[in-house]
Amino acid sequence: MARGSIIRREGKRGAVYAIRYYADGKQHWETIGPRKKEADAALAERLRQISRGEFRSLKDCPFTELCDKFLAIKKSQIRPRTYESYEARVKQIKAYFGSANVRNITEEHVEKFVASLSNSNHAPETRAKTVTLLKAIFEAGVRWGYLGISPARFVKRPKAPKREAEFLKPDEIKLLIDTVDPRHRPLIMFLCLTGCRISEALGLRWSDVDFNSGRIFIRQVLQASKHDDRRFFSPKTDASRRAIDLPDILIQELKTQQAWLTVELESNEYDLVFPNSAGKPAHYRNLALRVLEPALRRAGIRRVGFHSLRHSYVSMLAAQGENLKTVQALVGHSSARTTWDTYSHVFDGETKKAVSRLEERLFGANAKTDVLLE
Repeated sequence: MARGSIIRREGKRGAVYAIRYYADGKQHWETIGPRKKEADAALAERLRQISRGEFRSLKDCPFTELCDKFLAIKKSQIRPRTYESYEARVKQIKAYFGSANVRNITEEHVEKFVASLSNSNHAPETRAKTVTLLKAIFEAGVRWGYLGISPARFVKRPKAPKREAEFLKPDEIKLLIDTVDPRHRPLIMFLCLTGCRISEALGLRWSDVDFNSGRIFIRQVLQASKHDDRRFFSPKTDASRRAIDLPDILIQELKTQQAWLTVELESNEYDLVFPNSAGKPAHYRNLALRVLEPALRRAGIRRVGFHSLRHSYVSMLAAQGENLKTVQALVGHSSARTTWDTYSHVFDGETKKAVSRLEERLFGANAKTDVLLE
């Protein structure tokens, strides 16, 4: 019969509980943390595994090595920009935990790390993402046999305050389109009149444009990293893979773009609608620095990013009374909930108008006046 015990140790930071048990003819130790209840649960789980023949001895692994292995595997699974953000956060995490054996890292250590993030200059959203990544690293350690349980399993992800999307007003959109360099007007007009992400626009091919039906089809995106690594990917979700109807003015602008590319480029290897001047995939950062920001300065408009043009598109749709499901389909969100969570402030005014229209339909246009007179 499997047997084991719980050991309470006094340390500089207070009491820490460890578990001791016997398996495969050997004695095993695991440091759990400052809560006896968790040590009880961990020991019960180990004894259950031993009795069922599911137990496996934990391997030694420095925390820094676990992080490196985690990144190495993720590099082939995620997009370049996501990987860059992982690298930056892992660097911060490694600096805190160092090369300690992962089995010696307790829940208390993890909670103190999370507390240190609260005292840093990082934005709340960045802190929340760092904790999420740390939890994923420890969970990988459990799967790979370095940990019995994750010391971050009960750590809560810090709440990040909701940021309202920044958008331009219709007159600012019109001014931006009129002010941008004519060579790049098709791209800016395309972003403003389709709500596409910049990655979707830069991944668009002429084979994805149907002039006969006046539609485009989002079938791939272009992702670029700071290190100039540019790769094509499929859209993240089924909803992102979508068809978008184009207004006539944009259709004409795209036809002009196609004619210009035919004359100016020697080759367009990837059949892109918006390639760079060499006919290769464009880099969004270069376009932001050399196209969007100069146009905003000339127009006297505050500095915004490409994604604000997408927000502006949604704002204009909401202002003209389009329903939530229509907007969701056009921008490629996986659910109406996502659209609402992101743009609820945009739709607030429309919900009030809807209630007023209902009141007028039921009680007439003078309903409010009649109530005041009473």
